[in-house]
Amino acid sequence: MDWQFLLILLCAVAILASGLAIYFRTNSERADHPFATTLISWLLIALFPVLVIFAFFPTSSANGTFFGISLTGAIAAFFLIWWWGTRMALSATEMDRLQSKIKQLERQVRSQPALQPAMTIRELRIQRFRVGASKKHVGVVSGELGEVKGIDVWVNSENTNLQMARYFDGSISGTIRYLGARKNEFGDVLEDSIGLELKQIAGGRASVAPSTVCVTGAGELANTHTVKRIFHVAAVVGEVSAGYRPVANIGQCVHRCLARAEAPELIQDDLKSMLIPLLGAGTRKRPLDELADELINAAIRYLADTPNCRIQDVYFLARTEPEWHACLSVLQASSSVRQAPESAARTVAPSR
Repeated sequence: MDWQFLLILLCAVAILASGLAIYFRTNSERADHPFATTLISWLLIALFPVLVIFAFFPTSSANGTFFGISLTGAIAAFFLIWWWGTRMALSATEMDRLQSKIKQLERQVRSQPALQPAMTIRELRIQRFRVGASKKHVGVVSGELGEVKGIDVWVNSENTNLQMARYFDGSISGTIRYLGARKNEFGDVLEDSIGLELKQIAGGRASVAPSTVCVTGAGELANTHTVKRIFHVAAVVGEVSAGYRPVANIGQCVHRCLARAEAPELIQDDLKSMLIPLLGAGTRKRPLDELADELINAAIRYLADTPNCRIQDVYFLARTEPEWHACLSVLQASSSVRQAPESAARTVAPSR
């Protein structure tokens, strides 16, 4: 066998081994320049069949149409293998890079501490702010809703379908429904007082317009918490598969609740104070500070613009520390109110 033939074959094998070594080393060590080294490795790999073909067919030739040259024989094989191999290798390299990035992000997510829901404030405290030079106040009350007593009107954040939440949902709606129900000595509900009255008011309607306010009695809350009325405001809209979201103009809900207290049929109730939760906060569809700003400023504007309004004190319920700080920040930043002197020391709900 011709020694030149053997030499060409040995060179071909050596070049193939070098190309494969560079390629696998590049991918195993995550080289800084994977694309450039991949091109070089496949250039060497593609030379292997070229040398083999030339060894067996030394008369192979090339003539031109590709960039002026028509490729045939070994030259054509070289360009075909180099182009196809490089293209596939680069695609694989990119896929490996993306897969590595995904694994890295997954490790980062697993290493992060699990997000915990904000804990409910156990201490009952209140901060009051006087509106202008009037005797009206806007304030914030912390803690569980069931611990607040002495406020005439509780506002219930309801959906536009006027469907109250189940008793143990943990929502404002569910809490009001349960606390207002008539129960036996074991706490079992005997009569869904507020839920039934709201259903009767709805009268079979599928839904009501956003910001609609429906007024019911307080049920057992009248005896246990001295609440006179429950104002159910359509503050959230439901959507199949997407859940609930706050209505577009959430501040209008506050305005309409305060305006509803002026209704002639409520004169005999002598409504002076109102407790409003952070409407729509449970949906987590809007930033908390943005929500608090719109709701609280709506109350401030109404009290300032309506000198003879019946409601003299409006309180916003902050169940968690983030809600408390969001409400307090809005009140402290407002130029329309100033903190009442007694607020800092008060740790009980306001009395009528």
